[in-house]
Amino acid sequence: MKRPLITLILFSTLICNPTIADSETESGPLQHIYSKEVKRTVLDNGLVLIVKEAPSTGLVSMDLRVAAGSSYEGEFSGSGISHFVEHMIFKAASREKPAGIEKEIRAHGGTINGGTSFDYTSFYLTIPKEHFSLALEALSNSIFNPRMHPREVEKEKNVILKEIRLNRDNPIRHISRLLWNTVFTRHPYRHPVIGYESVFKELGRKDLSKYHSRMYVPNNMVLALAGDIDYDHALSETKKYFLPYPRKSLEERAIPQENPQISKRTLHIKKDLEMAYFALGYRSVNLFNEDMAALDVLSAILGNGSNSRLNISLYRQKNLVYSIGSWNYTPRDPGIFIISGTTEPKKLENALGAISEEINNIKKGAIKMSELDRIKATVIAEYVYSLETLSGQAGELAINELTAGDPGFSKDYINKINSVEIDRVKEVAAKYLNDGSLSLVTISPHDRVAVQKEEDTGIEAKIEKFTLPNGLRCLLMERHNTPSVSIVACYEGGLRAENKDNAGISNLTSLMMTKGTESSNEYEISALVENMGAALGYFSGHNSFGITLTLLSKDIDSGLAIFEDILLHPSFPEEIMQREKKTIKAIINSTDDDIYSSGMKAFKETLFKIHPYRFQKVGRIESIENLGRSDLEAFYKNYAIPNNMVIAVFGDIDKEVLRKKLTEGFSQLERGPSPKFTKVTEPDKKKITKECRQLQKEQSLVIMGFKSTTIKDRERYPLQVISTALSGVNGRLGTRFRERLGIAYAVGAFSVPAIDPGYFALYVSTTEKHIETAKKELLDQIKLLNKKGLTEEEIETTKNELIGNQLIALQTNASLAHHAALDELYGLGFDNYKRYGEFINTITSKDIVEVSRKYLKPDAFTLMVVKGGEVE
Repeated sequence: MKRPLITLILFSTLICNPTIADSETESGPLQHIYSKEVKRTVLDNGLVLIVKEAPSTGLVSMDLRVAAGSSYEGEFSGSGISHFVEHMIFKAASREKPAGIEKEIRAHGGTINGGTSFDYTSFYLTIPKEHFSLALEALSNSIFNPRMHPREVEKEKNVILKEIRLNRDNPIRHISRLLWNTVFTRHPYRHPVIGYESVFKELGRKDLSKYHSRMYVPNNMVLALAGDIDYDHALSETKKYFLPYPRKSLEERAIPQENPQISKRTLHIKKDLEMAYFALGYRSVNLFNEDMAALDVLSAILGNGSNSRLNISLYRQKNLVYSIGSWNYTPRDPGIFIISGTTEPKKLENALGAISEEINNIKKGAIKMSELDRIKATVIAEYVYSLETLSGQAGELAINELTAGDPGFSKDYINKINSVEIDRVKEVAAKYLNDGSLSLVTISPHDRVAVQKEEDTGIEAKIEKFTLPNGLRCLLMERHNTPSVSIVACYEGGLRAENKDNAGISNLTSLMMTKGTESSNEYEISALVENMGAALGYFSGHNSFGITLTLLSKDIDSGLAIFEDILLHPSFPEEIMQREKKTIKAIINSTDDDIYSSGMKAFKETLFKIHPYRFQKVGRIESIENLGRSDLEAFYKNYAIPNNMVIAVFGDIDKEVLRKKLTEGFSQLERGPSPKFTKVTEPDKKKITKECRQLQKEQSLVIMGFKSTTIKDRERYPLQVISTALSGVNGRLGTRFRERLGIAYAVGAFSVPAIDPGYFALYVSTTEKHIETAKKELLDQIKLLNKKGLTEEEIETTKNELIGNQLIALQTNASLAHHAALDELYGLGFDNYKRYGEFINTITSKDIVEVSRKYLKPDAFTLMVVKGGEVE
């Protein structure tokens, strides 16, 4: 439901037919973006092709958008048939290539996914450039020739039914569906994209074929390509694989118009939850309306960023909510201006009153120029960040062309945002944010007393490392593909530095480091960051904690000064710490609101009896309550020392300048004694350990897990091959549980190595009546792995997938900086990622069997079952 400030259909480079080259160059980072050449062609059959060349990336991303979303379903309205057809596209197969497209793309080192919205269905993939033609052929075949075998239709129907029920178990997804259904009484936006269960069940093979034949025609599609590809070759190959499919007549999109809303609508739902969830929806505009930009600015002032009105007032000052945000959702037809959040049930009424108060303040004109400046900086920054990946670039091109119908929409939109004045914001607030156009939906707990519960990659730029005399390791990478920079500072710590009395201290310390320094308070820090359009974050995990900052390169000096101040002089303000502790405790208490969070928490507590890996990264209620400011100061003093620290700065930088700045800024840090970490060794499992718990959910969850290996052990790579081969729609578990048995929606495996031995787990989301079958089948899969391992085809496909996925994942400055910094911190070396392909490619069938037998023992594992009630 949520979207960033820039509208979902915004992102695009400037497109004119056939070549785009912006003649009105902008100053600053947009000049860098708008100067990129993009070519647009309409094939004879009506398909729109857009190509953006990005040499030396080694990858190509494709994004195909079909004007076939849930609002186009006509006679099938409310059935979710658009989403159903999307699923069936992935079943497409030819006689020569019997595997579906997902398996085909994964086998060649690529990634692929799809999605359905109100206004379109999308299919997007990224693949190494040498497999471009193969991927384009597979995409064309899948789109135009989906496999509609009755057996496959029935299997996928069962999968989607489980997805529908799973959505009802997720309070955030549930409240989103309820809000749209309340705001709209006639327009098909009122229907969930996935469909209503009763209507969806009536769909059959003939319905799918009829809808596909009607909507999946080339003159109803846009194909965008971005990456290491020549335009002429791209055009030739696209004609080869898409021109054989003819243009067809399209039915006029007849949409019933909404009647004016004249009074407030409310819907209050009670469920078995710990927290209260609320969503306010005001009738808004479509993406073509002249008020859209001003409404977007209004939504950002109210709820985008920690320095927004609602965050300052309701979260920081009044402690009325644990999270809150606002956005103006403007699809093709008029959408919704949304404000949503979570709170304690007893504070819900006061929170809603405080929201109304902030809206009234806006209407009175109480807006500062600094707020407008912050929004304008955010628009440009989010636009730049979105273009770091080829997938982001292709997606922007496709969605702009299909939905906005204006290739230059992004530039026009940014100009409109920059021209919004305070009076316009005040005007649209008065025009749209009124009770007469408001729909309010809440989901809160049943009336009861709450009980607290415990609970070689193709990257051409070179990384350079230098070490300060105090032991601080610094990593620099200079690459100028986008005018952005990511900074990461990380320390060894995390759960491995904790015990039951201070569990969660790494997370709380890293969070509080961003909330105030000796010279700047929380408001000043967030204002400085948001006025640059930057993003300041923190992280904490099994083995480490740290701080991140992503910003535009033009602001590197200001950003580095803020970052340095946060790392060197955190003040850990008491009042803010107490507020954040309340939020963390609320997160802990709400664990059971989500079946996966609840199941994983219980699984880890069962698998690890004495090692701190058993804790959640946010900690325990008891430990968080007992942590004081002095505890955080002591933890910071002991762990945030230069000889336990790595800083990485990657992106549009001058390495020599940054080397000097980091040396000047951080040489003052004094080396400290080596930090203390747990010396506890978790005993190996000698038997099967079973645990079961009950939750009032529509789905059930089965997790089977094993103690595994460390990040320095080469056996982590065969385990990763195994987990990947088991996962995915066409993975071994998906094929067995979804395709053949039809008893699961979500199924897969994951491997989590750590500094101390981590864990390997398999999971199945199913119904209560299939729990025993799921348990047996998981065990059978482990026995099969122990006996025969993986097939040569599975191994080869998975190797390609893993190597391709790494190349795709490390496109952004932020991801590569984070990855390299942690590898350096853990002693693997900052360039360990370059050897990943070698490690994966040397794995043999024999390695798979040996590692499986060593770690995945069918007579010694942990089994966690979260049993949900069956809903008829």
